[in-house]
Amino acid sequence: MKRLITATLAIFGIFVLIFLLRATDIYPKRLSQNLVSEKLVSRPPLSVPAEQNGMVWGAYPGSTVEQKKEFEEKIGSKPDMIASFVFWSGENGFPTEIVNEAKANNQTSVFYWESRDKIARNLNDKKYSYDAIIGGEWDDYINSFGKLIEHSGQNIILIPFIEMNGNWYPWSITKNNNSAQKHILAYR
Repeated sequence: MKRLITATLAIFGIFVLIFLLRATDIYPKRLSQNLVSEKLVSRPPLSVPAEQNGMVWGAYPGSTVEQKKEFEEKIGSKPDMIASFVFWSGENGFPTEIVNEAKANNQTSVFYWESRDKIARNLNDKKYSYDAIIGGEWDDYINSFGKLIEHSGQNIILIPFIEMNGNWYPWSITKNNNSAQKHILAYR
């Protein structure tokens, strides 16, 4: 049941992202077009997931390639997008295995990029506050992660600071002296 709820929330988040991107004219009008806007990058377009009756779908099947394969076997299909949670500490490496698996199956990786420690999960850890991010304490990690995305040659949707309006994450605007204004600066 917990996996079903998590998958449902992940899919909802993807739909919200697509809606927002379409509303800002960054997302293409047709799903069969390039997902990377020329307004954002100048490199050649990457391949996109195949259209399935005009619909692209995704799921969060778990954190490992094995869980992804098990999920696909159970449903008898491969999602166009595979969601994963990527933490800045505790496992702050680039999820190469997941990216390579998605790339091999012509799937788009969706990363909920969580600025927190996977193991400690301390809500009041100022190490992950917007002040720390804006102050440059995470610049090396952010830049190296971005370069790894670029060099992967894979379509990757990066979603930082999910549910920032709640009170259950270190980056929530109600924690660690964060604010909506600081959220905007940290996001940039």
